[in-house]
Amino acid sequence: MKINWTEIGGRIRDTRKSRTETLEELGEEMGMSAHHIGRIERGEKHPSLTFLCGFCELTGTSMDYLLTGQEKYSDERGKQAVELIMAIMELLERFG
Repeated sequence: MKINWTEIGGRIRDTRKSRTETLEELGEEMGMSAHHIGRIERGEKHPSLTFLCGFCELTGTSMDYLLTGQEKYSDERGKQAVELIMAIMELLERFG
């Protein structure tokens, strides 16, 4: 399966806009520049797993939706998946 970064970026943009947030506001919340997020939204830059997990947690968006455009799991199951990914990433940072 080929990853379409432009579509993923578009879903990130659509989610941000549905929250009536500017790039600057999202950048401040995510701890990164608005320019960098804009490049992710346009598919020019690939989002890190840390960004994707943080964005999902911040916005209440499921990882399924961001990556595929479809909701495959219930909200609770999606939230658990994001929490698990975040825990794995913390372990990798600590011991990796």
